[in-house]
Amino acid sequence: MASKYFGKIEIAPEARQFVERSFLIADQIKHLLRSRGLTQRGLADLLGKKEPEISRMLSGTHNFTLKTIIRLEQALQARLFTTPYEVQTNATALTLHDTVANDEVVVADWKPVKMFPNKGRSKKEVSDQTASTQKAAEESAAFFAEEGVISFC
Repeated sequence: MASKYFGKIEIAPEARQFVERSFLIADQIKHLLRSRGLTQRGLADLLGKKEPEISRMLSGTHNFTLKTIIRLEQALQARLFTTPYEVQTNATALTLHDTVANDEVVVADWKPVKMFPNKGRSKKEVSDQTASTQKAAEESAAFFAEEGVISFC
């Protein structure tokens, strides 16, 4: 009976985003547990919590506080997520091959980005640029994965 009304329920965008992010964080924690050979009990021991509390946390609808996230990062010795500033700074440092001395070097090295970079270019030029960009993205991903900033499931 309730199922015929379920499709008529309107879910607020904020609630939908909350659930999506909660599941993503829980999935990331589960991945880190698997990659480190840890169980929920092991994580509970590291955090000084009871296993059912960890189970609820990993259910996907837990309201993670920043304090909880920091504790999890310390217990798992890994980053659960980064801020855009950290990603931008790390990416810039990577493209400069770790020769960044200060923020002035980074700012001086930035270039304007065209909104439609392929306009007026041949298919060959676009294909070559795409391959080059793909290679750079793969190298960046490998670097950040090695540093523990991101991980792949």
